[in-house]
Amino acid sequence: MDGRGLYKKIKEYAPESTALSVLALPLYAFIETELVGMSSVVSFKSRLFTTLGNYVSVPLFMGARDYTKDQAGINKETSEENHTKHDRVFAAVSATIVKPFVYRVLAGETDWEKIMYGTLATTAASVVLGPAALKFMDYYKYLIRDEHPKRNFEILKNKESVFRRRVAFGLVAASLALTTTIYTASINNLEGLLGETNQSSVIEIKKEKE
Repeated sequence: MDGRGLYKKIKEYAPESTALSVLALPLYAFIETELVGMSSVVSFKSRLFTTLGNYVSVPLFMGARDYTKDQAGINKETSEENHTKHDRVFAAVSATIVKPFVYRVLAGETDWEKIMYGTLATTAASVVLGPAALKFMDYYKYLIRDEHPKRNFEILKNKESVFRRRVAFGLVAASLALTTTIYTASINNLEGLLGETNQSSVIEIKKEKE
């Protein structure tokens, strides 16, 4: 694929790339900082590089998703259960492949235990939420573009395109606001922990002097 072909793919899958970032930013920021124990800096780097990388990687992954669905005979007429089964496996495999590289190489995490737990946690989230996330990506594309969707979206089909685009941009704003709140809380928790640690150190020093 040459540069022009890649640009065409990036443009074609831009709604899906944006949709994935809308979902992943607050969810993985919470997992990385609150559950795995990564620093806010490492988590922010992983989110930044992943978000930017989505616009290149998502066309490749979504192309692979479309190909595997075509090979499995999954289309608009296929039951939602079969869509879900396919997307669950696809999301899990994708996360397992990508996450260690993101954490170690791009985000700079050096603790392999945190990398392992981060990968396991995000892969588990992909297994549980992957089908819903991929369905949301299909929805989001329909919000942005007046294209015939591969799934039936009864709730949106009678809405004006201007209304759908407002919903799409509102979702981006909400995702950024929630992610900012998570990182702010994480930094405040760290400052509180450091304050308690310093206070304990001062008390210990005073006891030693006494």
